[in-house]
Amino acid sequence: MTNKRKIGDDFEILLESLLKVKRTPNSGAMFKDGDLRCQGFIFEAKNRESKSGYSIPKKELDKLKKQALDRFVDWIYIQKTSDGVVVSMDLEVFKTLWDKYNEKDN
Repeated sequence: MTNKRKIGDDFEILLESLLKVKRTPNSGAMFKDGDLRCQGFIFEAKNRESKSGYSIPKKELDKLKKQALDRFVDWIYIQKTSDGVVVSMDLEVFKTLWDKYNEKDN
Protein backbone atom coordinates (compact mmCIF):
# COMPACT_ATOMS: atom_id res chain seq x y z
CA MET A 1 0.00 0.00 0.00
CA THR A 2 1.40 3.38 -0.95
CA ASN A 3 1.80 6.05 1.68
CA LYS A 4 -0.79 8.22 -0.11
CA ARG A 5 -3.32 5.33 -0.07
CA LYS A 6 -2.62 4.71 3.64
CA ILE A 7 -3.22 8.39 4.45
CA GLY A 8 -6.56 8.21 2.61
CA ASP A 9 -7.50 4.94 4.32
CA ASP A 10 -6.63 6.35 7.75
CA PHE A 11 -8.90 9.36 7.11
CA GLU A 12 -11.75 7.05 6.01
CA ILE A 13 -11.27 4.90 9.12
CA LEU A 14 -11.43 8.02 11.31
CA LEU A 15 -14.64 9.18 9.61
CA GLU A 16 -16.15 5.69 9.82
CA SER A 17 -15.65 5.70 13.58
CA LEU A 18 -16.64 9.33 14.11
CA LEU A 19 -19.79 9.27 11.98
CA LYS A 20 -20.81 5.63 12.58
CA VAL A 21 -20.94 4.91 8.83
CA LYS A 22 -19.57 2.01 6.76
CA ARG A 23 -16.43 2.12 4.66
CA THR A 24 -16.93 0.97 1.10
CA PRO A 25 -14.52 -1.79 0.02
CA ASN A 26 -11.73 -0.48 -2.20
CA SER A 27 -12.93 3.11 -1.60
CA GLY A 28 -16.01 2.52 -3.71
CA ALA A 29 -14.08 1.65 -6.88
CA MET A 30 -15.74 -1.74 -7.28
CA PHE A 31 -19.40 -0.69 -7.03
CA LYS A 32 -18.98 3.04 -7.64
CA ASP A 33 -20.68 4.04 -4.41
CA GLY A 34 -18.41 6.49 -2.62
CA ASP A 35 -15.78 5.99 0.07
CA LEU A 36 -18.29 5.71 2.91
CA ARG A 37 -22.02 5.12 3.11
CA CYS A 38 -25.00 4.92 5.39
CA GLN A 39 -28.74 4.83 4.85
CA GLY A 40 -29.60 7.81 2.69
CA PHE A 41 -26.05 9.09 2.01
CA ILE A 42 -22.82 8.33 0.21
CA PHE A 43 -19.63 10.15 1.14
CA GLU A 44 -16.47 11.04 -0.72
CA ALA A 45 -13.52 11.58 1.63
CA LYS A 46 -10.32 13.26 0.45
CA ASN A 47 -7.23 13.78 2.54
CA ARG A 48 -5.24 16.63 1.06
CA GLU A 49 -3.57 17.72 4.25
CA SER A 50 -0.35 18.51 2.40
CA LYS A 51 -2.23 21.39 0.69
CA SER A 52 -3.85 24.52 2.02
CA GLY A 53 -7.14 25.92 0.84
CA TYR A 54 -10.28 24.05 -0.08
CA SER A 55 -11.77 23.27 -3.44
CA ILE A 56 -13.65 20.36 -4.94
CA PRO A 57 -12.50 19.33 -8.39
CA LYS A 58 -15.56 19.49 -10.66
CA LYS A 59 -14.87 15.98 -11.96
CA GLU A 60 -14.98 14.53 -8.41
CA LEU A 61 -18.17 16.38 -7.52
CA ASP A 62 -19.92 15.39 -10.75
CA LYS A 63 -18.95 11.75 -10.17
CA LEU A 64 -20.25 11.81 -6.58
CA LYS A 65 -23.52 13.46 -7.60
CA LYS A 66 -24.08 10.85 -10.33
CA GLN A 67 -23.38 7.99 -7.91
CA ALA A 68 -25.86 9.47 -5.42
CA LEU A 69 -28.50 9.97 -8.10
CA ASP A 70 -28.04 6.39 -9.36
CA ARG A 71 -28.65 5.11 -5.80
CA PHE A 72 -31.44 7.53 -4.85
CA VAL A 73 -29.40 8.90 -1.93
CA ASP A 74 -27.82 12.24 -1.04
CA TRP A 75 -24.13 13.02 -1.16
CA ILE A 76 -21.58 14.50 1.25
CA TYR A 77 -18.04 15.51 0.28
CA ILE A 78 -15.48 15.74 3.10
CA GLN A 79 -12.02 17.16 2.50
CA LYS A 80 -9.12 17.46 4.93
CA THR A 81 -6.44 20.04 4.15
CA SER A 82 -3.69 21.66 6.18
CA ASP A 83 -6.30 24.30 7.11
CA GLY A 84 -8.75 21.80 8.62
CA VAL A 85 -11.70 19.66 7.54
CA VAL A 86 -14.56 20.99 5.40
CA VAL A 87 -17.86 19.27 4.67
CA SER A 88 -19.90 20.06 1.55
CA MET A 89 -23.42 18.98 0.71
CA ASP A 90 -26.45 20.11 -1.22
CA LEU A 91 -28.08 23.18 0.37
CA GLU A 92 -31.57 21.62 0.41
CA VAL A 93 -30.22 18.57 2.26
CA PHE A 94 -28.42 20.80 4.74
CA LYS A 95 -31.62 22.81 5.27
CA THR A 96 -33.58 19.62 6.00
CA LEU A 97 -30.98 18.50 8.54
CA TRP A 98 -30.86 22.00 10.04
CA ASP A 99 -34.63 22.08 10.47
CA LYS A 100 -34.64 18.66 12.13
CA TYR A 101 -31.86 19.70 14.48
CA ASN A 102 -33.69 22.87 15.47
CA GLU A 103 -36.99 21.03 16.11
CA LYS A 104 -35.42 19.68 19.31
CA ASP A 105 -35.04 23.21 20.67
CA ASN A 106 -38.69 24.18 20.16
